[in-house]
Amino acid sequence: MVSLGGSSRGSGFFCYDLLQNQDEETERIISVEEQPQFRPVRTVWVSILLMLLLIILQCVAFYVPWYCSQGGDGSDGGGRRCSIKSSSALVYIQVLFWCVLVLIDQYFRLQHRKVRKEGFLQFYRRNRVLRRAALYVFSVGNAVLLILQIILQDLCTENQNCTLFKPVNYLQLVISIENLVSFPLVVFYLVNTMKFNNKRPAADVDQDDLLASFSHDYVPGTEIGYRDEDAVDEVIEKQSEVIKYLKRHNKKQIGRAHV
Repeated sequence: MVSLGGSSRGSGFFCYDLLQNQDEETERIISVEEQPQFRPVRTVWVSILLMLLLIILQCVAFYVPWYCSQGGDGSDGGGRRCSIKSSSALVYIQVLFWCVLVLIDQYFRLQHRKVRKEGFLQFYRRNRVLRRAALYVFSVGNAVLLILQIILQDLCTENQNCTLFKPVNYLQLVISIENLVSFPLVVFYLVNTMKFNNKRPAADVDQDDLLASFSHDYVPGTEIGYRDEDAVDEVIEKQSEVIKYLKRHNKKQIGRAHV
């Protein structure tokens, strides 16, 4: 009887130790899973491609009119090499490039949504407008080109230059301004993304100073009745982003627990 009791107690301690070790192992695995592995933002190569396309567009904007004017009378009629006017060719090229920008913007949007879901809220907010800067600039440029084409069509005939420059020169000017504005913005976004990837920071919600940054972002006015609406909206927006991330994170952890 004594030996059976001792054996029972020994097996009990063994089972307790085994369960405790399993609990510790489970907690270790969960703690590792709760720290998501850093994934770089995969928009660097697209940004470099966009910079190359901007350079190509600038060269094409001056090469096409020169090419079309060879063998002709030098007017905007197209000469013998082009079946359409060089100004019309530039408009087609502009619209085609804008369609490419829409596709690039959708890719950027997809990658930034992944960054947002992984908890990198500061990077997402700081580059939310910057990543679409080129699309905004060329969208405005399309509107300017449309208005410019209508004005030149109403005021000038095909065989008469009623302005200081030819119609194609105005289109070249608009495209040059678009590139001049867009190129530095794309470079700035590329630099921000490369710095973020090289730094490999932890998610914003995992940083201890996140709530402290919220409190520093909003400094109430000293005057009675004063309220900084912009600062309040910014803090509320940041808090809503954190709440959305935490809800997604908790939902993911609950799914793992059930499995």
